Amino acid sequence: MIAGWLGAAALASAPGMLCENGYPIGGTAGQINGLDAVRTNATTYSAGEFAKRRMLADTSLVMDFHYVAGAASVPSWCEDTEGAIAQALYAAPLDLHATNFGMRVGSPTVSAFYAGSVTGSTSGIRVLSWSVPVFDLYPAVFAPVIGDYDAGGGLTNYRVDWIGGAQLRTDYVSVQAGYTGSRGLYFDVTQDRVGVFFNSVLQGDFTWKEAAYVLTGAQGFDPAALLGAPDAVGVTSLFYRQFDDPSSGAVTDGAAAARVLPTGLAAKLRTGHLRQEDLFGVADVRAAWQFGDASRLRELAVAAHTRGWVLRRDKPLDEEWQGYVRLGLMNLPDAPLLNVQGGVKPTVHADFHRTVGSDRLAMQLHLSARMNDPDVLDLYPFAYNALGVNSEITLFSPAGRE
Repeated sequence: MIAGWLGAAALASAPGMLCENGYPIGGTAGQINGLDAVRTNATTYSAGEFAKRRMLADTSLVMDFHYVAGAASVPSWCEDTEGAIAQALYAAPLDLHATNFGMRVGSPTVSAFYAGSVTGSTSGIRVLSWSVPVFDLYPAVFAPVIGDYDAGGGLTNYRVDWIGGAQLRTDYVSVQAGYTGSRGLYFDVTQDRVGVFFNSVLQGDFTWKEAAYVLTGAQGFDPAALLGAPDAVGVTSLFYRQFDDPSSGAVTDGAAAARVLPTGLAAKLRTGHLRQEDLFGVADVRAAWQFGDASRLRELAVAAHTRGWVLRRDKPLDEEWQGYVRLGLMNLPDAPLLNVQGGVKPTVHADFHRTVGSDRLAMQLHLSARMNDPDVLDLYPFAYNALGVNSEITLFSPAGRE
């Protein structure tokens, strides 16, 4: 099922598939951008970020499979003696993948959780790379045995990360804390009913300057359940996010020290997000703004979905297939060194999920495909027309959301 869903990405042809012996050209802006994409992929789907996004108070077991086709285009040389691009320069696609596994055991008040992450990248072999996330499930489950593992400093990369910790949930606040295999201190503080939260991973000396990311604000505030407002008002999210800006030229290793930096971009990508979801039970609106020297309206989009798409408090489970389609605009910077023209770009996102089970235990299957999606382009800002495909499986207790 997952292979069939991800297989759509394999249909995209690329010049790299025509070359048997291709090599990236080191020192080019495209090669450096590809290395940035690889590092960003490891941070984005790290165990800490995964624990915040998916290890919620009601979850028992979660599995995610992610694939991004065309996250970067890398100038390469084909050493073949025969073929359409033999002895010639060509642009090799860089594809990224990630696999996450998590589980939580204990009571609704006190529990222990584990999250494992495997991230990697392939260059020029798209015909096979779409299937890699499924095979990475084993190391994601057994990451503590494998350890914090990082292999391949170039465009072909493989990294294993994990986090173990505990969660305390009271009527007033939920606290998650743990230690990651990459030697970082993970913590999350959330007021469940209101949705106010603060989440980060501190690395190195555990100072804010070394925070892998900062995420804070309110998500999933439900005026109908908390204030008696009409259901048509929907659910509100207003939050702030900060992490290393992939387009800012932040140097993370000696090999990239001589890179030429784009101008007018901050070292940290700082964005504010406003989302009003489940309006009249069938629509969403969302917007994002980038702060700093390159401040701009970054995203503006509208979405339509089936009734029951948003699992609201005090609402029964809907076991029918649910669908979601979002259309919008993204506004991103130019990249002259990469021959990329920025500006306003269209974005499309399609999701499907189905939830089956009872109020005690339920399972949800979530499938999505996205082109020029803001969540992808925030991370790989020069990957215009990149295709992202995700599969997510969640085992949870709906009663835990009341």
